[in-house]
Amino acid sequence: MIEEELNEDIYYQGEKRLSKGMINTKYEEIFSYDDQKVTSHSRKVYQLGREAFLRDSKQNDDNYNGPPTRQLLQEARFFYDGDLLIKVTDNRPQNGSVATTHLNYENGIMTSASYFKQDKRYNHREFYYNESGLKTRTEIFNVYGESEYTITYDYEYY
Repeated sequence: MIEEELNEDIYYQGEKRLSKGMINTKYEEIFSYDDQKVTSHSRKVYQLGREAFLRDSKQNDDNYNGPPTRQLLQEARFFYDGDLLIKVTDNRPQNGSVATTHLNYENGIMTSASYFKQDKRYNHREFYYNESGLKTRTEIFNVYGESEYTITYDYEYY
C-alpha cells in the first residue's frame, strides 16, 4: 500500500469537500503463465481517499474514506509460436483502444516489429544483424511507411 499525502483543498461543484487528507493507493499486478511463459498481465490501481470521498456528495467529514475506487490501468496478452513471442495485445482503457505489436522472426532471430492501434500500423522497425549475430542496425518507419530514422550499433572488441 502506497500512501500519498494530499496537501491541497479540494472543491467539488463549488463546495469545499476535503482538506489535507490522506490518499491510500494500492497497485496490483497479476501475471498468468502457461508452460513457463507469461500469457497475460494486468495492472490495477485501488484508491481510498480523495476520489472515493468526492464521489459521495452527501459526506462532509474530512476523515471519510468511503469505498475504494478501482481502475484497470493495463491488460496485456502474450501469444507465442513455440518459444517465440509473436504478438502482444495491450489494452489501456484510459487511451480508448487496444494496441497490438506483431513480432517477426527468421531462423529464431527477430527481424521486424510492427505496432498497430485499431488495425492501423503506427510504426514499424526492421532489425539487421552481422554474421556473428550482433544487431548492427535498426530502421524505424513512420505511420506512412516512410523511413524516419536509423539506429546504427557500433561494437568495439577489446
